[in-house]
Amino acid sequence: MGGDAQGRPRILVVDDDDLVRWVLVQSLRQRGYEVLAAGTARQALEQFRSADLVLLDWRLPDEDGLEVARRVKEERPERPVILITAHNAAELADAAAPLDVEGVLDKPFDVEVVLRAVREALERRSS
Repeated sequence: MGGDAQGRPRILVVDDDDLVRWVLVQSLRQRGYEVLAAGTARQALEQFRSADLVLLDWRLPDEDGLEVARRVKEERPERPVILITAHNAAELADAAAPLDVEGVLDKPFDVEVVLRAVREALERRSS
């Protein structure tokens, strides 16, 4: 994994909801991660190459998060992607299965569940 100069994993949080993005960014930083943030698919696609993991909302204003996940996985198949949705998580999980994403989480979410999913995904990819 890449990470920052101190070896901390770098997480890209992508969500168009400012409050959700802020909660995730603050929670991840408190756990020692370096965090990048994006509110649109375009911003996510500009930043994902420098992230060790992408935490990605399904519904974004400019493009479907599933399409962003597909593009991330095409270019960096080893990059863990965790999708988050306030909509039909089972439908999203089915659609995302061919992309080898690390998981699909429901909104509203328990921050501890998100943090555990991030930690486990990073551990799986580094082993």
